[in-house]
Amino acid sequence: MHKSHSNVMRIPTGHSLCIFDQASFFQHLTQARLQGQSALYDLQKMGFIRISFVKGWGPDYPTRQDITSTPCWIEIQLHQALAVLDRSKSANREAA
Repeated sequence: MHKSHSNVMRIPTGHSLCIFDQASFFQHLTQARLQGQSALYDLQKMGFIRISFVKGWGPDYPTRQDITSTPCWIEIQLHQALAVLDRSKSANREAA
């Protein structure tokens, strides 16, 4: 599905893209639990999806390196995934 937790992708008109896969998230979560607290915090990025409308952003745009520099964007928070991750972080802290 994705190679990084922070991809910038252009989706052409008339096309679609799967932006979150629960099975993939749980695979990453299992690995992160074994790697420790730092890996769990890094995984948190999968729970936030930012979408820009009209203007592109990222490394190819010198004046718009960050999505917040675009005129119109939204952030979607995946509450269920973030809640599962919070419980995992708490359990990891208690086990340490």
